[in-house]
Amino acid sequence: MKFKNIKTITVLGTWVLLMSHAQAQSQFDFSLTGNPSVSLNGSDLGTIYGLITLNASQTAATSVILTSVPATVGTSDPLNYNFAASPEVFYNQFGVTGGNITFAEFDAVDSAFVSELAIWTSSDSFYYNGSSGHRVENGISSVIFTPVATPEPSSLALAALGAGAILKFRRRK
Repeated sequence: MKFKNIKTITVLGTWVLLMSHAQAQSQFDFSLTGNPSVSLNGSDLGTIYGLITLNASQTAATSVILTSVPATVGTSDPLNYNFAASPEVFYNQFGVTGGNITFAEFDAVDSAFVSELAIWTSSDSFYYNGSSGHRVENGISSVIFTPVATPEPSSLALAALGAGAILKFRRRK
């Protein structure tokens, strides 16, 4: 293949990647710290960490997984269990303003109906492990959401173009 054809293909491919407007799903880390004074049943101390992936319109979760649970609470599910795909999702509404979750109503039980995860910005949030009888619960609006950095398609295209240029110059030597 001639150099001119490779150059044309590279330019056209880069243009297509840069001009595509693929909207990435938004991901947010979340944490929920136990507060024994907010629950009649008591709450274990410790913090639960997880990851929420929202749909393209940022109105509902496509994935809600726990990434860390205090040992005293334990989990009856693997840490990568997707509560948003559970057969019993009672609430699944989110609102994002300025790149941050400002509204959350999520409540689901696992497929075995043993554990429940509730993430709310207007009520108590909690994780309950039915097999151990332990829970982590906190007060209203105390779930912390942190956006996860996701590279844009144009950044990925630029990185690919740079890698291609390096390979091209290596071949010449």
